[in-house]
Amino acid sequence: LCGFLEPAAPLRAAAVGCPRHHCHLAMSACTVGWPSATNVSSFYPNFHVLGMFKCGTSFLYMLIKSHPQVQGSAASKEYCFTAKSTGELLPKVGSRYSVNGCIAGAGHLVQHQCLWPLLTFQPKYLIAVRDPAEYLWARYNFWTIAMDGDLNPPTHWATHKTYRSPQLFHELVVAGERVVIDTRPDMVHYGAPIVATWREHIHTALVKVGGANLLVVDMNMSDRPDFTARLAAFLGLTNDFKLSASMIVNSGASFNSRGAERSSDKSHQKHGEGLYEISAWRPMLTATRILINQREQPECLKLAQRFSVLLPCSNATRREVRG
Repeated sequence: LCGFLEPAAPLRAAAVGCPRHHCHLAMSACTVGWPSATNVSSFYPNFHVLGMFKCGTSFLYMLIKSHPQVQGSAASKEYCFTAKSTGELLPKVGSRYSVNGCIAGAGHLVQHQCLWPLLTFQPKYLIAVRDPAEYLWARYNFWTIAMDGDLNPPTHWATHKTYRSPQLFHELVVAGERVVIDTRPDMVHYGAPIVATWREHIHTALVKVGGANLLVVDMNMSDRPDFTARLAAFLGLTNDFKLSASMIVNSGASFNSRGAERSSDKSHQKHGEGLYEISAWRPMLTATRILINQREQPECLKLAQRFSVLLPCSNATRREVRG
């Protein structure tokens, strides 16, 4: 209740004993920089895809945006605005809703709390998760805009001259925190906790926005018949998304310029889902998948118990994997 209040929020906050946030003390400061200070609801996105990165957030964003009643909140997917930086937000056309894809996790919600009391609607927030093994494999194979390898000079680790393979990925997973590799989006060691981090973000968002306004989306279930129905019900929309669940989108905000990894229909795609050009279209080793799922199983079970999200790692096979 303290984190999400209607237009009479300052009074209600005092009535229920909520902390006096800076926005309650100086409400006018919240609207500085907004295109329409008197009607924030015309610009503030209705739907927010908060994360987690490399968990199908681009697909989730595009799926929601494909609905006839939804538009993008800005020209780019990942426009991360603040209360004082909203210049690229687009006004909603007619009775349409808008969706934002700032993959900043739940931490940036504190910036948004300042604006909630000014809204005439309750925004909805989504956090996508997936099989942690697939997440790490996708992160290992991360390309950047229009293929880093085509840049001169090439940037970071994503170059055509850099060797990546299922075998090397397995060695990195076995090495865990003993080695750090510079792969975008940031420095990573392959023994870092995955699901525990997701669970922390989900808990933070839950505390800030409330269970009625937060949906944890298991992207492993995106091809199930009831996936879009559940999504539509949460968002308050009809189940009329135009993007098919057979579409795949890899690697974030610049998906329209990603060469071989741009959005494509699985039925016409030369290579299967979960395969990447940078690893020569070879799949992750089975032993690697088992090792990652074994490591993540305790946290996966906690995620299942708390948020009813049953990832494959919840049933990890207990067998020895030699590095």
